[in-house]
Amino acid sequence: MKVLFLTQFSEISGTSRIHVLQFLPLLRKRGITCTSRHFYSDGFYRIMFDLVKINRFSKAVNFVYHISLGMLKKLWYIRLAGNYDAVFLQREVFPGLWRQLLKNRNPRIIYEIEDAVFEVNPIYRKRGLIYFWAVNYQARLISPMIRSAAWVIAENEYLAEYSRKFNDKVTIISCPIDTNYFLPAPERVSEVVTIGWLGSPLTTYLLKVLDPVFIKLAQKYGDKTRIMTIGAADDYDLAGVNLVRKRWNLATQVADLQEFDIGLMPLDNSPFNKGRLGGKMMQYMSIGIPIVAANVGLNPTVIRSGFNGYLAGNVDEWVDRLSLLIESRELRKNLGENGRLEVVKNYDINKQADLIAEIITRVGHSTVK
Repeated sequence: MKVLFLTQFSEISGTSRIHVLQFLPLLRKRGITCTSRHFYSDGFYRIMFDLVKINRFSKAVNFVYHISLGMLKKLWYIRLAGNYDAVFLQREVFPGLWRQLLKNRNPRIIYEIEDAVFEVNPIYRKRGLIYFWAVNYQARLISPMIRSAAWVIAENEYLAEYSRKFNDKVTIISCPIDTNYFLPAPERVSEVVTIGWLGSPLTTYLLKVLDPVFIKLAQKYGDKTRIMTIGAADDYDLAGVNLVRKRWNLATQVADLQEFDIGLMPLDNSPFNKGRLGGKMMQYMSIGIPIVAANVGLNPTVIRSGFNGYLAGNVDEWVDRLSLLIESRELRKNLGENGRLEVVKNYDINKQADLIAEIITRVGHSTVK
């Protein structure tokens, strides 16, 4: 079985890496020949996600150039598609004529979405007309992509419910996590409790909502707590708070997460974020730490208060829930262990690789038209 995997980016992107690329070695072990290609360069990713700073005009020119180059790549990948038993396509969209050309070359398309990409990400509403137009255009093409697919893989029930409006072959595969890689650290002996957040420069706006919480905790506990961010914007700072910023790094991501005692999952209730089942929560749980999460969106489907963490709806609730965990090492240990057991049972990548292999085999052997 030969499959062409098409992702938006290389492994530099969390969504491409977590939802597609990390499966390839496991699928090869299951007898599937995997060829991987991506639409956009690492340089484009770094600029778009604010990992590299350039002026607004240069960013717009860069955006137009790489989107145009991506469109040309799509024509090449359409040509390649006919050489494979199936095509696994991660969230990228093809305009009408090109979508039909792709389907003519290979109708055995498995389409994967892990975000509510049929909504406009609020990040891009403030970036300017060209970005808003592009993301809005993508959002409008999602339903035709789903409709034309032989099979759809949705990251959660919210996305699956949307997908079923256009395609009855939908499977949910949620937040795959390599639990043999994301392992708990040896027991920490530090008296300083580290409250950690994993994200990106573009999602730092969600973290900033917790600034009043961090200030109250600093006033309450002083140097007994610290806030650690992995991947936050370089200019994120908060006076009076013991704050440690680290850049995300693939080579050190596990060791960095193992410094956390508590994991944070802030989220707003925007239409786009209603479809976000934060993969960071699975990483926290696999590392064996409890979570405090915003009581919105899909967070309550993962967090069971008092079992693997707590949900919070306002500043006082965030402070109260975090205080419970700060003041009890035993509580952190128990909730963290519960989370670890849950993620091994429900989200381990090996079990999900079996499911993807089954879908690929079914689609690859089908007579889709």
